[in-house]
Amino acid sequence: MSRRFTKTVKLQGIVVGEYLGSDDYKEDIQAAREFLHKKGLWKKPSLPQTIYGHASAFAYVADQTYRELQRRTPDKPIVAAPFVVNAAFSVELFLKTLHAVNGQTRRGHKLVPLFDALSDAHRAELVAGAQEFAPAHGEKAGNVDFRALLMMLNDSFRKWRYIYEEEHSGPIHFQQTILVMETCHAVCKRTVFPSATKS
Repeated sequence: MSRRFTKTVKLQGIVVGEYLGSDDYKEDIQAAREFLHKKGLWKKPSLPQTIYGHASAFAYVADQTYRELQRRTPDKPIVAAPFVVNAAFSVELFLKTLHAVNGQTRRGHKLVPLFDALSDAHRAELVAGAQEFAPAHGEKAGNVDFRALLMMLNDSFRKWRYIYEEEHSGPIHFQQTILVMETCHAVCKRTVFPSATKS
């Protein structure tokens, strides 16, 4: 029999109350959802919101991994491969978020085909976004070829997971990778949550 105890519920980082929780995962999730339903706070996320949430989580992990790379000491492992894998996967999911906004489902890990299959409007937003964020990553605004940056990362999710099997993986520029992630994140956030990003 599962133990019961009071737990705090947060919604978008804000405490909205307490409920009687459980140490059984399924019971606990159900109790939390019932609490949110009673308060009128439960709203099932759309598919684009769900994919965006996953993409953001992988981007966050990539960012934290990059920070770890910067402060690495000789006794710590080199975490370049985890950075590249998480970054490339976040970009893949951000691109799939934009497809989901248009009611499309795309498969595959290669980034360039995902980008090429986007609507003209979404491609243009990504290209413009890259120009906006370029200076913060050592790139000149107006000089960034977003598709070329995606080509650099195109098959990185697959290749860098098994980097030890690759004779040549091709160069990955970390600042450019972060530029791609930041651009995709910003465009997706504006698209999926337009009211939250209006100033």
